[in-house]
Amino acid sequence: MDRVNNVYLLCFSTLLLVLSSCSLIFEPSIEGEKVSLISPVENNIYNTGSITFWWEVVEGARNYRVQIVEGTFNNALNLIVDTLISKDKIFLNLSSGTYEWRVRGENGSFMTDFTSRKLVIDSVNFNDERLEPLTPDNIVFLGGKLKLEWQSMPSAVSYLVQIDSVSNVFGEGVLEERVLQSSGSIASLLHKVNNTSGQFYWRVKGVDHQDNSTPFSSVRTFSIKNSPPDLISPFDQQKVKLPVRIFWNKLSGAVSYNLYWSKKSFQNEEQIESVKRENNFYDFDSAEPGDTIYWRVSAVDIADNISKYSEESYFIIDNEE
Repeated sequence: MDRVNNVYLLCFSTLLLVLSSCSLIFEPSIEGEKVSLISPVENNIYNTGSITFWWEVVEGARNYRVQIVEGTFNNALNLIVDTLISKDKIFLNLSSGTYEWRVRGENGSFMTDFTSRKLVIDSVNFNDERLEPLTPDNIVFLGGKLKLEWQSMPSAVSYLVQIDSVSNVFGEGVLEERVLQSSGSIASLLHKVNNTSGQFYWRVKGVDHQDNSTPFSSVRTFSIKNSPPDLISPFDQQKVKLPVRIFWNKLSGAVSYNLYWSKKSFQNEEQIESVKRENNFYDFDSAEPGDTIYWRVSAVDIADNISKYSEESYFIIDNEE
């Protein structure tokens, strides 16, 4: 009887496992569903080119395909946007003209039909337009090389970028640079910031060919932390057996780490070995009993800034059985 019960239990467990796996594989069908557009309303006429396109969330959809053309989809003069996003809105700056926009929901297996609307931008007062800063926003960097990105404006020929270390002041001592419009849809700047640890605030405004300017955008923040990782284990001069797990602390802003080691300190670069890690440990076994292993770590951020080296430490491979 117990054997029969065990068989039933095994079959039931297998069924649960299969059903659980299927729930991970199969996604809900959203065919026949409709994306309800919220704003802009149909055939609305605007006196601004700063438009937020907004729609209702579709249950079961993980992303939304957004397409915008100048003219209509039956007679398109220009493709403005064709993008896949996970949010329920997108902000754009458009020039005067007639546009049609449409949205559909998608997941890994299904998609809804497109829902579309038209709008007209009658005239644009450049001084009333607004810019949308994109990134960085509350990101930690390990060095001063970073990329600022914001939504481009059709009528802007340049942009004025300001970076300050004092919140919402942007007064004396502010870093300021005028940047030409990029050729892409998103204007970008590779800006050098002094390698000083701290929090920074940035904003941007557009400038047209007559030197008219938009108001400054809202303020975004980023931080620079120049501290290297701290070594945790093995302790300095500790005797260990192979394999040994090497630990260091996780650093805010780091996306990966470089672990370096050598059998004769770090004076001879030809004898230095290294490995890239996404976590903060490494199982080390590249040594022989009696070897002395010198090691240190650096961190790498999302912009490929590399931190300073950690302090150098060493451990000894125990030759006792």
